[in-house]
Amino acid sequence: KVEVTLTPVPGKLVATTLPALDNTKWILDGDLVFVGKVFTSELEHGSYVLQIDNPYFQVENRSFKVYRAEKQEINIELTPVNGLIKILSDPSNATVSIDGKNIGKTPNEFGLKGGAHDIILKKDGYETVQETITLTNTNDSVDRVYKMKLVKSTLKFIVEPKGGQLLLNGQEIPPSGSYEVDSKTRHTVTYALEGFYPLTRNITLN
Repeated sequence: KVEVTLTPVPGKLVATTLPALDNTKWILDGDLVFVGKVFTSELEHGSYVLQIDNPYFQVENRSFKVYRAEKQEINIELTPVNGLIKILSDPSNATVSIDGKNIGKTPNEFGLKGGAHDIILKKDGYETVQETITLTNTNDSVDRVYKMKLVKSTLKFIVEPKGGQLLLNGQEIPPSGSYEVDSKTRHTVTYALEGFYPLTRNITLN
């Protein structure tokens, strides 16, 4: 008596996406099995569920069957995430640039596809604000409130006669230095020397 047992030839799965992306996760029957552009695997005869998860696209699920010694090819067209960025600034009316394109002023909201986006805010007299914001299928809505800082201006002093007391906004400073102060803000300068009337001036730098 001779017992003969045949070994089933597995089927083969080749799965791709459009677009093909390196950071795509392939999840087979609930288990992460691969990260990359193309998923290939030998599988036993049976039914499976394949999940395709790329952070910048909607998650896709595909049910399929594998048969012995047969090749199964699956191509999945990915749907981009439709995200939303809401931008406010203090002060308002700052110019907003996203990915190099001027698209409006604050306050505003912008619909964008999933991915990393470079945000730039500009306003005369204020420092430029820059940030990269990423929209994904788990975080497709982002709110930002930017507190813009005034551009710094430089004050230098020449005093005559020398030897007196110089005050900038109530704080004594040496007359020989250079001082960074906020632009578009009123600053009070006082110079006093014994035997002379004190002099006070209000200065606003653009």
